[in-house]
Amino acid sequence: MTFVPGSIIIPRKHAKEKPRKIERKKEKRLVYVLIKVKENQFISEKAKEVEAVFRGRTFSRLTNVDEFSLLSHIKNMLSKHWRIYVVELDDGTSRWFYIVPSEERIRFERKDKLIVFLPKNEDALEEIVQRIVNKGVKQKSRVQKILEVFQGVLGIAGGFLVYRYREDILRISNVITMIFALILLIQGLKKGYKEREYEID
Repeated sequence: MTFVPGSIIIPRKHAKEKPRKIERKKEKRLVYVLIKVKENQFISEKAKEVEAVFRGRTFSRLTNVDEFSLLSHIKNMLSKHWRIYVVELDDGTSRWFYIVPSEERIRFERKDKLIVFLPKNEDALEEIVQRIVNKGVKQKSRVQKILEVFQGVLGIAGGFLVYRYREDILRISNVITMIFALILLIQGLKKGYKEREYEID
């Protein structure tokens, strides 16, 4: 009898599945930009220049709008996008607002003010819009800057003490408790939102 060998089955190696990257949810961001119109220029002319910067993007334009309407438009945009620009043109008489969602940073050749707000809740967002409408958006005060620096120093000091005396943590427990209590107190003094004068992508 002739032996006929059958086919040899070689088990396949399963390709290792690449671990899925967990995408970190981006923090909501409102970038307020103020552009003052020069005395010898019409606001409509400046609007054309600004709208050229927005080319290829969807935007809403509101002229001489009230606080409620501006807030409504901003809420709607922020519910769909993680970052929006609120650009104000002001000629001293009229105020035009542009609400522009953008995944990428928008760069302006000339601006009079740029503040990045990171609202934590709707109440904070309402306060931000109220500040914008009432022209209360100013640079950070010296007190706010000192509080932020002090909070950072306390955090570093607390971390150092925990590392330095990790074997005898009970001895410094009261100091650590006091440091974290001060940090919580400083956070309580701050608003329900963060703000800074620069953009980070």
